[in-house]
Amino acid sequence: MTVKQIHIIANSHMDPVWIWNRSSGRRAWNNTITTTVRLMKKYPEMTFTCSASTLYRWLEETEPVLFADIRELVAEGRWEITGGWEVQSDTIISTTESLIRQAVVGKRYFQDKFGVDVKTAYNVDAFGHSHGLPKILKATGFDNYVFVRSQQTPSVFTWKSNDGSSVTAHRVKPSYCIPSNMTRESFFNRIGRLMDGDFEEQTFFFGIGDHGGSLSEQYIAWAKEAAKEYPLVFSSLTEFFKASEPLPKEEFTGELGPVFTGCYSACHTVKKRIAGSMKRLLRAEALGGSETELEETWREMLLSHFHDILPGTSIREAYERDIYPALGLVDFKAEKIIDRQMARLSAAADTMFMPEGGIYALNINPYPMHGTFSLPAFTDPNSKGTPFDSLADKDGNVLPLQILSPPTSYGPCGVSWGRLTAVVPMEKCSGRFLALSRTGKKFPALGITRQEKLLEKLSFQVYHDDYGTWGFGLERFSGRFESPVMENVQKLFDGPVCSSLRAVYRFRDSSIRLDLTAFRDVPEIRMSIKTCWREKQTALKLAVAHGLEAKNFHRGQSGAIQSRDISDIPGNTIWVDSVEKPLYRNFGECAMVDWCALEASNSITGFYSSDLHGCDLMDNTLRLTLLRCVPYSDHKPFPANTEDGYIDEGTGEFELWSFEYSDIDVASLPALAQIRLNNIEACEVSPHAAGKPCPMPEIPELSSKNILLESCRTTSDGNRIFHVSNNGDKEETVRWKGQRIAVPPHAIILSDH
Repeated sequence: MTVKQIHIIANSHMDPVWIWNRSSGRRAWNNTITTTVRLMKKYPEMTFTCSASTLYRWLEETEPVLFADIRELVAEGRWEITGGWEVQSDTIISTTESLIRQAVVGKRYFQDKFGVDVKTAYNVDAFGHSHGLPKILKATGFDNYVFVRSQQTPSVFTWKSNDGSSVTAHRVKPSYCIPSNMTRESFFNRIGRLMDGDFEEQTFFFGIGDHGGSLSEQYIAWAKEAAKEYPLVFSSLTEFFKASEPLPKEEFTGELGPVFTGCYSACHTVKKRIAGSMKRLLRAEALGGSETELEETWREMLLSHFHDILPGTSIREAYERDIYPALGLVDFKAEKIIDRQMARLSAAADTMFMPEGGIYALNINPYPMHGTFSLPAFTDPNSKGTPFDSLADKDGNVLPLQILSPPTSYGPCGVSWGRLTAVVPMEKCSGRFLALSRTGKKFPALGITRQEKLLEKLSFQVYHDDYGTWGFGLERFSGRFESPVMENVQKLFDGPVCSSLRAVYRFRDSSIRLDLTAFRDVPEIRMSIKTCWREKQTALKLAVAHGLEAKNFHRGQSGAIQSRDISDIPGNTIWVDSVEKPLYRNFGECAMVDWCALEASNSITGFYSSDLHGCDLMDNTLRLTLLRCVPYSDHKPFPANTEDGYIDEGTGEFELWSFEYSDIDVASLPALAQIRLNNIEACEVSPHAAGKPCPMPEIPELSSKNILLESCRTTSDGNRIFHVSNNGDKEETVRWKGQRIAVPPHAIILSDH
């Protein structure tokens, strides 16, 4: 194919935090843009493309003259704002909510400061891309997508989600930048290779990255020289996509990946912190936290999803100096708002029916659920001689209450103290007041049979791991060591609300503690794992030998369900214990968001987790990667620096849920995952008369089990922005203030009313 035009896309890829801290990144970026603006003034034919509102905010805060220069260049049409997100986020293990918020925050900033509605999304360094991303991009106002890392695709193609939403995608070749030591010969050879491209329009990404990267004046001279030989012109992505629009394109549906699969499970600590902070921030917002209160926290939250932060590929200093303190700010502000709003809601009610106090439980989720809580509190505050044993609502309905061991053995003033624990049936978007009481009613204990059956299926596996932080060359872990040995099993407690079984494992100098807890009326089993890990260059996996004749392997992704057929291959079998069995397809390390599952003819089994993102299927065994004990930001072929220790070495804590359902459709799993991973909120209340009314936050009424409300927030003008997703195959509707809004099959709707 003869290429008609090569568009020079001058850019400077800059990671705000990576193998440097935020302060260093800010100063390098200011220097980069100073050089860029100087060159653009010297060479009027130059254009420039730049993404990420975080980087623009930095300039606005510290370089007002430079920021004014950029605004002039944007107005002239020479400086192109692209991306439209707060940062170039991870796009393979991030949640739907975080990706939508990237667009909401980023696009609003660019509209306010530059009057630009960004239409081209831009993630040239992300390590894989969810196949639901076109749906999310389209719903948030993008038409085009620019990326680099994936399996081999055409340079320009139509990328579709399963609901039919599509964007025009461009895979940059060979890279988003050029080396700082490139020779003239290599420079011209790169341009020459583009002339043999698979599409009539091509891009030549031009600029040096990463830290303090800028345009090279020597390269500008070479580009002007090359333009005499090749159809080369300084351009923009907007012009490139405009020229590409009438040309025929191939279509592609599915995820773009996997790439650098070690990132899915590197540095569990940051993944856990981000997932926890995100939940609390969304809860604070849903409970009425204002946009003004939460503006800064949302920016920090979105920065933490940067494609070298969430995947665990930054240096230790970046996490401990910048990211963890920022997430601490998010947690503090969110908890402050949650505590305030829960107090307001509970103070508005008449609770005189609870003479010794009680519990206020709140379900902000748009679906009914059995929520759990466990609060440290007095168990017999009035010294009546017997502890509380139940909860009762105003109508006299009684629920069992179980008292677990408190975090301290000493109660205030020497009064008995414990964790008040219960399972509370909740309607969607509702609150319940429950009095602490002593009924003397005997509720049967749950027993530990379910946990014992699950324990028989579980095992831990250890693999040699020298793939580095990114997992270069990692398709699936090999070099398996002997399995951790189970040393003992004991029953921790068994009551009417919950029961728990503990198993302790040993591997060389390391230990694993596994607690399996069942709850009344909850079909899933909570798995709490605590590791003391001392084995460098290893990966630890949790495996479930489910025993099903599985047919499909499913994983949650942002905006989508990723499914793979694992039916037995005709004519291929394997002999196990003298029995001929079908040989199942194996799948190497895969990315997951919130859940993964295997589907048999009438059963689905799998895991829910907010912060575990690496899974695989080997020999019909579903496995999660818990940790990778590798050096920080270890990038082959460069020698590893182990002065800062190893990622995930020492104490680690993991919480996930195991499930096995019968007659459940796979389309229900995203909603079921949200039910289990987003628990009710609960707090203690005392008896008081009704105070000033404080209504529940308004949340749309959802009319179908296939509809899932992802978020709802209040803007500064009092409006509510929400988005819903339809996981079903039929059009559904959502009610908002008496009106019905249609949600197409497998679609996401972002709305402002």
